[in-house]
Amino acid sequence: MGLAAQAPEVTADMLSSAVDATEPPDWEAPLGFNELTGEPFPEDIFPDQIEQFVRAQAHALQTPVDLPAVLALGVIAAASARRAEVSLSPDWIEPLNEWFAIVLSSGERKSPQFRAITAPVEERQRELVEARRPEIERQKVDRDIKEKRVAELKSRAAKADGIEANQPREEAARVAQELDEAPVPVLPRLIADDVTSEAVAGLLAEQGGRIAILSAEGGLFATIAGRYSDGVANLDVFLKGYSGDSIRVDRRGRQSEFVPKPHLTLCLTVQPQVIESFSEQREFRGRGFLARFNFSFPQSVVGYRESKVAPVPEELARNWARSVNPNPPNDGLGDSP
Repeated sequence: MGLAAQAPEVTADMLSSAVDATEPPDWEAPLGFNELTGEPFPEDIFPDQIEQFVRAQAHALQTPVDLPAVLALGVIAAASARRAEVSLSPDWIEPLNEWFAIVLSSGERKSPQFRAITAPVEERQRELVEARRPEIERQKVDRDIKEKRVAELKSRAAKADGIEANQPREEAARVAQELDEAPVPVLPRLIADDVTSEAVAGLLAEQGGRIAILSAEGGLFATIAGRYSDGVANLDVFLKGYSGDSIRVDRRGRQSEFVPKPHLTLCLTVQPQVIESFSEQREFRGRGFLARFNFSFPQSVVGYRESKVAPVPEELARNWARSVNPNPPNDGLGDSP
């Protein structure tokens, strides 16, 4: 026969202690999102001359230093992508193309700061176009001549009988093969702005697998979300362009496109409403599109600006331009400018 354990007597003091133990700790009131402040931008990550330029740009335009600093990182990423990689271990290699989004309200002088920081990339693209345009035009003329030659040979072969058709037929096949093996000449592009996913794939295929989307506005988010495709988001090209996964596009009525190792850089300045409107979109969050961005939320300096400031010293601006564009346009960059 078992023995039943006798329950202890419950007293009033025991009940009071139990109630006290369930009360929450004395926490501070939670902060609202507008009250959150992050760490200041670590400007000392740059080499000395670039750090001085970033500081001078922020002072000259009276903006948070984060704005020119993150824009500079975007430009550096665009210039470095596909030129070098970071090897963290033999099996862990990271590309240098990155995605940046600087979130600031209107009136924060995003556009003039954007123009100043990205000017060397614009200048580099202009130089490359001017240097290569004559050769590209010559290639286009040669291609037109060969295409007309193929059409003429086909016509002769069609009109000939028997063995007389062999020579023009073989010649037409040879010239057609030359055309097939020679790429269609295109002007070099380093940067794009508000482009569709299809256009990004085309640019990557044309430009040797590298392109940077630099934009002072956030329209790209609306485009990706389906502004031109009945609200259907198309993220594949962007996600693959970030990670370097091969892009293959095969559509009826269009030439196939293949990019074996794409490098897509994004650097955007956007208003908070843009991010808020897309942060809850399931496609953006579920597939990690927004998670790939390095977001910067600078502290506004509106209301605290100095009225008289010195411009950026010309030597600092020249050093920045030379850092981004150190080579002349005929530097042998080939198909990957």
